Amino acid sequence: MLVCDEWPVYKEYENAVLIPEYGCLYDEHGEKIKGSCYYYGDPPAIKNNAPDRIDAAKYVKHQEPVAYTGKLSKHYGHFLIESISRLWFYFRHSHIRHVCFNKNIDLNRHVFRKRFLKKLGMLDNMGFFSRNTMFKKIIVPEPSFVNKYKAHSCHALAPETVAANQDFRFKGRLAYLSRRKLPDEKGKIKGERTIEKMVKKNGGDVYYPERLSFEKQIEIVNSYRIIAGCKGSALHTLLFKVSDIPLKVVLFCSEQEEFKNHEAINRIKNIACDYVTGSLTDDPGCRKKGSNQNQIINLDRVREEFQKLQLDPGP
Repeated sequence: MLVCDEWPVYKEYENAVLIPEYGCLYDEHGEKIKGSCYYYGDPPAIKNNAPDRIDAAKYVKHQEPVAYTGKLSKHYGHFLIESISRLWFYFRHSHIRHVCFNKNIDLNRHVFRKRFLKKLGMLDNMGFFSRNTMFKKIIVPEPSFVNKYKAHSCHALAPETVAANQDFRFKGRLAYLSRRKLPDEKGKIKGERTIEKMVKKNGGDVYYPERLSFEKQIEIVNSYRIIAGCKGSALHTLLFKVSDIPLKVVLFCSEQEEFKNHEAINRIKNIACDYVTGSLTDDPGCRKKGSNQNQIINLDRVREEFQKLQLDPGP
């Protein structure tokens, strides 16, 4: 995973057309503007199935210059690595309105998006377009984070700005972010109940991030010396780390591929992390697929990691 210190670049287009159902822009000749798409993987591939070219379409015209932002994902993890990936431009050109292409987006659902934008001071500086729209001038910033491929250090600007408005105090040495109480359709980890007991035996705290407020999750990553958890979106909250409390992260995962995004975040934030690869295996009795597949954690690997951290590994 490549992490760059230089700023991303941007391009300007005239008479570009936004097609909300495709989730990307087209130039005045009807060609897809590939830089407006979301990419994934190494080598990066376009995520959506939008056609490469469109014929003449009905649209409304928008005269005010805008900067393209992209969609506001309802998924917490994708929001923090993809949806905010073009906001770096805002820190250099905050006078230009941003555009979101979601149809009928309701910011009162998955409310962390609304709170993030409000704390960033952007909520009143967003344009939402649910109709085909031609822009007289639109700026397309290069994303500061491409899923599992490349990231720029400036990606942390927006979350750090949000976190700077909170006060933090030291809460303890160890916190564990558990997936045990996720909805049944989500990927769960067999063995986490035992880990929770181990954490509490060491005077640590256990949290279930999906049950916490956005602000509480930011508080956690700024208040402990060790944060442990299995791979997943909860650890993307490390982007909000701004306190002076030294932090070490322990990430349990099955293989290297699974921690590319976590690695990029930790490198951007200069956070030390132990990647405990091979500590998770797929549960053969689970019928769920992909990221929702249940997994089994190797408790012996967990105990070894606790010993390295000079914690009581338990029986």
